[in-house]
Amino acid sequence: MELTGIRKALSKNENLVAIIIVAITIVISLITPAFFSLENLFDVLQACIVNGILATAVLLVLISGGIDVSCLDSYFQRLFDYNAAEQS
Repeated sequence: MELTGIRKALSKNENLVAIIIVAITIVISLITPAFFSLENLFDVLQACIVNGILATAVLLVLISGGIDVSCLDSYFQRLFDYNAAEQS
């Protein structure tokens, strides 16, 4: 009975991706002790904050039904390229 539940959970792509992410996180944390450090957490947050704010804003607009976001793909790609160039 329990084995059937595990097979059913693994058959969903979302669960499989979550398991892979957890496995990679465990492996990286074992290889690199500084992975779970506060400094690394702040670095990751600082690198993702702009995209997170924009994604939250787009989500609010999508929920309200305000615009069609198919035209925003090129904008976000340019913004991503700009952020990547700025960090290097």
